[in-house]
Amino acid sequence: MKFQPSIIPNPLIQAIQNNKAVAFCGAGLSMNVKRSTGKNLPSWPALLKELLQIAITDGIKFSGLEEDIKIAISEGKVLMVAQELEDNIPKAALNKYLRKIFLDRNLTPGQVHKSLMQIPFIGYLTTNYDTLLEGAYTISKDGRLPPVYTQEDLLTVPNPLRVEDDFIFKIHGDVNRPDTVILSSHDYHEILFRTPHYRSFMETLFTVNTVLFLGFGLVDPDTDLLLDRLSGIYARNNEHHYALVEKGKYSELEKKRLAIDKRIRLIEYDNPDGKHTQVGDFLIQLAELTSKDGTLKKEYQEKAVSAPAKKETRHNWSVFLSYAPNDKPMAQKIANFLYGYGIEVWFDQSMIKIGDTIISKIEEGIESSAYMFVLVPSRGMREFQQKELEVALFNKQKGGFPIVVPVILESEAKEKIPASLRAIQWLDLSEDFDDNLINFIKQIKGE
Repeated sequence: MKFQPSIIPNPLIQAIQNNKAVAFCGAGLSMNVKRSTGKNLPSWPALLKELLQIAITDGIKFSGLEEDIKIAISEGKVLMVAQELEDNIPKAALNKYLRKIFLDRNLTPGQVHKSLMQIPFIGYLTTNYDTLLEGAYTISKDGRLPPVYTQEDLLTVPNPLRVEDDFIFKIHGDVNRPDTVILSSHDYHEILFRTPHYRSFMETLFTVNTVLFLGFGLVDPDTDLLLDRLSGIYARNNEHHYALVEKGKYSELEKKRLAIDKRIRLIEYDNPDGKHTQVGDFLIQLAELTSKDGTLKKEYQEKAVSAPAKKETRHNWSVFLSYAPNDKPMAQKIANFLYGYGIEVWFDQSMIKIGDTIISKIEEGIESSAYMFVLVPSRGMREFQQKELEVALFNKQKGGFPIVVPVILESEAKEKIPASLRAIQWLDLSEDFDDNLINFIKQIKGE
């Protein structure tokens, strides 16, 4: 079964077409490529296990902890193991082992790498040590070598994001340049937080562009830690990033938390045979959809983008109020007005009881409401309001509710409406408070 192009989010397609998208590639993208030994390229845990075995064969000692390290790998404690290996294996030996694995003479780019290079991303980030992206780039560009950067280059070359050429950025270093290679997440985060040029590069990349994650397990310990760090950096971005993942791998709760906490929405593919063939299909479809004259592009626009939206039915007349502390008197006034016309209102002061878990109760209130009033302060929305808005938008995407309504209390607030709400008709209560609220009530009651 082929991947259905209608599943691909239109904002992702538009970001790529507008030269505002980056691909972020993990180990899963290369794990089907075979080495001369007949083994596939390893996953992160498999790499640690293989490095340990090579080191032991070479006579490197781990203070009698070899069996403990193997158990830790099997238990998924990859961060701890990576640090232990880096502490015990000499730098020269570690680089030799990595070169033996990732510069194997039998490694050639797979179809997924070649298809990826047909998509006009402005750059390709990768945590992988292999050179398959570079090889695919050279093939797709008629022999031209790609600009390849590591964290060390940012001190001496222009920021890759400010250069017109697309680029490959190797997050964990390049095995062809031993001084750039890092193994443990500790080293990576040292670079992220103590190197201003690197932090600036990552901050700009994730706040200005849309990122598509490929080949990542987003709840794996190492990736989860990475995304926790990065989500703090790109929190100012009103848009979402995307990740291609196997259907059924993540629960609804995990999907929700990824969307709200890390601003990552999932694009799911079927994997009935365990070979992940739909990953290649997805990349081929995406290349067509983002090309200037691809045949699929026209089909997608006609059938998917222009398809009529599913009609929503309003199951009740309930409203959730999201407001900043300074606007509490106005929120109370709105609540009292709506109460008077038989509208159920979720207002935190009255709905959260002593002993309740505040966050859970707020999410429950949003999920059970037909409408969400977002009271936009003249100084801009507060962080917790943004979180409430994320919950609402996530639930609307899943089931159609709540319908989000920006509410203007002062004329100056019209300039502070967040980008994610600017396409929505707001409710202006800065003038004619009673009349405009009554019109809203008549609208939702169908009067």
